[in-house]
Amino acid sequence: MPGLRRIFENPQVLEREHRKRIQNFDRFHGDLRKYVSLSDDEYQRYVTLLAELDISDMRSQYECALVEACDLHETMMEKTRQRRPQISALLGDEKVQLIENYMDNVQERNAVFNLRDTLLDSQPLTDSQAKDLVEELGAERRQYVKDLLQTGAEPHAMYTFESGVVYPSTARTTQEKLSAAREYHRRMRERASRILNADQLAVPQATPR
Repeated sequence: MPGLRRIFENPQVLEREHRKRIQNFDRFHGDLRKYVSLSDDEYQRYVTLLAELDISDMRSQYECALVEACDLHETMMEKTRQRRPQISALLGDEKVQLIENYMDNVQERNAVFNLRDTLLDSQPLTDSQAKDLVEELGAERRQYVKDLLQTGAEPHAMYTFESGVVYPSTARTTQEKLSAAREYHRRMRERASRILNADQLAVPQATPR
């Protein structure tokens, strides 16, 4: 692993890798602090811890590769199990759950971003509505997946930037997939009605799909 060797045998390269990971997280997830209501200090300590955990994972991977008897899979699984408790110790379980939801709600954030453009001139979506709508839609998708698993079916998904649908693996024909998609959209629209007002729901294609 020449790339990892270069990082861990050169302190300057290691420090640069640490800074790069913080910068990349901030670039792609900088709005997380507002979404989870983190103070600037909490956010900085959180992203610093993430960078340290990532570097620690890389070091374990590097050191494991140097030991013939080391089980890389088990080593990394153990590192993964240790990660959440360390973040919880920093921020608390409630904020960690919000962060996990944020990371999982990528599709919903994209859908709501598109929805805000659709409603801009007629029934604008407030920042508070947008945040709550992302949460509600993400929660409904996770509940839908859980319901599918309880029936013995596996969740399949189709996504574009603007929309997405989850359907059961048991839906084989086009008609079955369309029927499942309609049910998924019905549940999403019903969930969205908790946040959107009647006029917003009435706008064509207002409900994220």
